[in-house]
Amino acid sequence: MPHVLWIDDDPFVVRTHADRLEDQGFTVLHALNASAGLALYEQHRDDVVAVIVDMAMEPGDRFSSLQTRGGFSAGLAVARNIFHRNAHVRLMALSSFDDPQARAWFKEHGFHYLLKGRTTGVQIDRIVRGETDAAAMRDIPSFIVHGHDDEAVRDLRAFLESTWGISAPVVLRDMPHQGLTILEKLEHHLDHAFVAFVLLTPDDEARALAGGATRTRARQNVIFELGYFFGRVGRREGRVVILTKGAVELPSDLHGIGTIDISAGFAVAGPAIIRELQDIFGASTTNA
Repeated sequence: MPHVLWIDDDPFVVRTHADRLEDQGFTVLHALNASAGLALYEQHRDDVVAVIVDMAMEPGDRFSSLQTRGGFSAGLAVARNIFHRNAHVRLMALSSFDDPQARAWFKEHGFHYLLKGRTTGVQIDRIVRGETDAAAMRDIPSFIVHGHDDEAVRDLRAFLESTWGISAPVVLRDMPHQGLTILEKLEHHLDHAFVAFVLLTPDDEARALAGGATRTRARQNVIFELGYFFGRVGRREGRVVILTKGAVELPSDLHGIGTIDISAGFAVAGPAIIRELQDIFGASTTNA
């Protein structure tokens, strides 16, 4: 039976996702510090197919404070050690904070650096199973946030479904109400979404009461739902893909955040969208 080695000093996080992995036929081994994790790897090396590491934890007796930056990067230290022993094992960081140095190392070697969150289970499953190609995209729980531009919604769905095989992105207006308020309905679907595509289209006009030029803006509900999803998954995970069309004014809080212009259509914007998905699922993602 294939083994997944999980090195994390938070048993609750491990247990939250271990059941799903065990239901798929994996044996989950758990270690509470870096040294214990390395010892478990050595004991079960032939059966370990994936290793998940937290970043900050106790180094144990096999790693120095210098190697682990006082435990702050213990996960990186043990990941490097295992990688040098076996470059083919699937490594993944699942951390409660963003460590730029560690993230850079994992990305350089084709591995994933995830932040702990409510919807990371789907991604963990696919990485452990080694699904880093376009087939892994087909079952992505995705959500489209949109305003009044129905053509943009149709074109985006067609691009995701037909061109790249992402099945049935959720569009809130098409979902049954089931006795829920609009906000409850939004919470239900966004809580189960892994990635949100946010269409900022010029649907409204506004200007300051003090005067000034009138500018076109996205609908207020679109901005609200964008902020909601950022709050749910965190901005740095890259699971919010912002798409702009035409001369649409961005809220000042979004200045500096990357967006993709779809004004020329998805034949032009498509490669940039795929790069965002590749960053989530690994550099080997290719068209199916």
